[in-house]
Amino acid sequence: MKGMPDCCVDLVFADPPFNLGKTYDPGIDDNMTMSKYINWTYEWLDQCIRILKPGGRIFIYNIPKWCTYIASYLGEQLTFWDWIAVDMKFSLPTKIDFTPAHYALVSFIKGVKRLKRTIIMYTFADVDIVVEKLRIMVAIRLK
Repeated sequence: MKGMPDCCVDLVFADPPFNLGKTYDPGIDDNMTMSKYINWTYEWLDQCIRILKPGGRIFIYNIPKWCTYIASYLGEQLTFWDWIAVDMKFSLPTKIDFTPAHYALVSFIKGVKRLKRTIIMYTFADVDIVVEKLRIMVAIRLK
């Protein structure tokens, strides 16, 4: 990313190693100290922020432990959009340790959050239910 120009992408999606000690391809360290992992994460997040266009969005997929640090860091420079809990079906304790019941997908926008909303009203037996539909368009344009 260091060779990419500033403000050149509309969308960033990152699914980094979770630092759980898993074996990946050579050159990928998934068993860092906590401070080393957090500093490494902040380094690549800085590059993501730099290449993201105003109005662009960034999504980071990770375990909740790391997403708390990521969300705090991104929140200092970007506008929070949402935190989605991704349910991990059949995620049960193993013999060695517990595995998360969910993973997190955090999202931020560079600049001000703007939504186009359509409000739809449904009536069922004297009960009014309001449903908001959000129209979000995401386009990636690399130049």
